[in-house]
Amino acid sequence: METSLSNKSLTFKHISHATDEILEYINGRRLGTIKSLKTRWKKFNDTCEGGISPNSLYSIPGISGAGKSAFLNSLTIDLFDYNPTIDFVVLAFSFEMLSSKNVGRSLSYRLKKTTSELYTVKSVLSDADFTKVEEEAKKIKEYPIFYVDTPGTVPEIRNNL
Repeated sequence: METSLSNKSLTFKHISHATDEILEYINGRRLGTIKSLKTRWKKFNDTCEGGISPNSLYSIPGISGAGKSAFLNSLTIDLFDYNPTIDFVVLAFSFEMLSSKNVGRSLSYRLKKTTSELYTVKSVLSDADFTKVEEEAKKIKEYPIFYVDTPGTVPEIRNNL
């Protein structure tokens, strides 16, 4: 097995630089030039600096089948619905399922239908319901969301950004 060692040097930052950065952040929040992206969940917003905060890392743990993907699909679309005046882009890495299935879950959530109903697993979707699916799909397909379906190593991902 081939191993590669990184030749990237660690960087060191003096506390004075970190202090300048946090002062800039606090002032930006105070002046409203730095804003969090609101979500539909008030408690989440209250806990996370008003929503999804810039330059922050969030980890969504849970056992298989707990709803992590459903939560993230809802969140990804909701960010645009709840923040129409903020210009941003979402780059979504989901290696558990293809992007089309993620969009299917988002449509399922928005239309309050199960994916089984949308995918006509038990019964055929009516023409009227399919028209509603198309209308909802038309709304979300314009959002600046980009999915990465092909897994890769960290260097491969970095080289493609």
